[in-house]
Amino acid sequence: MDVDTETSQGETIAGGPTTTSLVTPCEPNQLQDYFDKLLPLVLGAESSDLANSLWSLSRDPASGTAIQEINFWLSMEKALEGIDEQLKGDHIELTLGILRHAKRYHTTVSFIADTGLKESKEKVNKYNKLMKDFPLDELLSAPDMDKIKESLDIIFTHLKKLRLSTYPIKKALVLVEAISRDLNDQLLRVLGNRRLMYMEYEDFEKIMTGAEDVFKTWDENIKEFKDIARDITHKRSDKFIPIKISPAHDKLQERVAFVRNIRKQHEQLHPTIVKVINSMEEVKLAYESVKDIDVLDVSIEGTEIWMQAENAYNECVSRVENQRCLF
Repeated sequence: MDVDTETSQGETIAGGPTTTSLVTPCEPNQLQDYFDKLLPLVLGAESSDLANSLWSLSRDPASGTAIQEINFWLSMEKALEGIDEQLKGDHIELTLGILRHAKRYHTTVSFIADTGLKESKEKVNKYNKLMKDFPLDELLSAPDMDKIKESLDIIFTHLKKLRLSTYPIKKALVLVEAISRDLNDQLLRVLGNRRLMYMEYEDFEKIMTGAEDVFKTWDENIKEFKDIARDITHKRSDKFIPIKISPAHDKLQERVAFVRNIRKQHEQLHPTIVKVINSMEEVKLAYESVKDIDVLDVSIEGTEIWMQAENAYNECVSRVENQRCLF
């Protein structure tokens, strides 16, 4: 039944069916038809949106970054709170009241139960005991190796809140792998700002030592995290889950070690080569001392000159041989 509403200016605005018009006294056998019209009109859009929202209560953390996984659950909590507020709206309460008055208890209880809102809110709230205040920005904004190392300790300390959350261990393992991808990216940003093969060796060694400390910190924290994950799995009586993490920064760690070894070898070889070159120059100069004299002059004076030149040459060669033994 349509209704028209008259405005203060006397205009008439055509309206659609209202709750009042739909519940006009009728025969008992017609009541079902009226309620079939009433429920979709008042609840239709909200319940449909709700179903779609709750249907998306699933996400694979492997499909994106760690911050996307964290923000997904934080946003989901806000979305569910918004849906809860919608369900407390006057039009919803009025409709459910009408249904209760008409003794349509099954419809009322069914609607409230079918939303699954309470269970979903509980699930998300428990997940967010881990996600709230997650200190990932400490890593993403770290400007140097010391800050990256410090951020890892902070992050893994926060991950211990997994004991207080119901966030699945399987998802937690994938989340840690996503954090490893963030670590890899941040290391590349910091290292990429340096021309590693052109740096002074002392500065190069300093940053390489910092990188090695970062990798050691990761390994130490991962070992402890795996122990926690195994313990939680046991306490939850979950089915067996292999506690395995494949760090995204493994290849970068290998390359950093290789580059460091190359530069170390070069630094060790360079002074040796310089010494050899200097020795060759010294031998060359020593040879000049015997090259320019009359080697066939066997007179007393000629013999004296020869002996001086020979002694100078032998002393030089002896020094070079002694240095070679030290190389």
